[in-house]
Amino acid sequence: MSDAIYHHPRVGVAVLIQRDNKILLTRRSNSPEQNHWQCAGGYLRFGEDIYQCAQRCAQATGLQISQLSSGPCTNNIFTEQNLHTVTLYVLAGVCEGVERDGWQWFDCQHLPQPLFLPMQLLATQHKNWLSNAMNNVIS
Repeated sequence: MSDAIYHHPRVGVAVLIQRDNKILLTRRSNSPEQNHWQCAGGYLRFGEDIYQCAQRCAQATGLQISQLSSGPCTNNIFTEQNLHTVTLYVLAGVCEGVERDGWQWFDCQHLPQPLFLPMQLLATQHKNWLSNAMNNVIS
C-alpha cells in the first residue's frame, strides 16, 4: 500500500423548497463561492438520513417543509479550495412559516447569478428534472 493521502468527498444535502412554481435561494455567507446563490443545505451528519438532514437544513429558512422527495445528485469539484463534494437534492413543499430575511423566491427559468457550483450543475445537467419538478408543484 502506498503512503498517498486519500481525500474523500463530503456528502451534502440541498433542499429545493418550492412554492408557487418558485424555489427559495439565498446568498452564501462563507467560502467556497461566498455571495453565490444557493438553496438551503448542509453536510450530512454521521447517522443522519437524507430527509433528516433536509429537515435540519431547512430550519435556516424559517419555513417548515413537507412532502420530501429525492432528486438527482451533482459531483462538485472546487479546484481552488481542493474540495470535492457530492450533493444530494431533496425536493420539498412549504408546510408553514414565513421565510427569513435574505431568502428570496426565484422562478427556475430565471435563476439569479452567480449560482453556487452545485446549483449551477443542477441547473445545467438536470435542467429537465428541475423544470418537471417545478411544473409539479408541491403544496
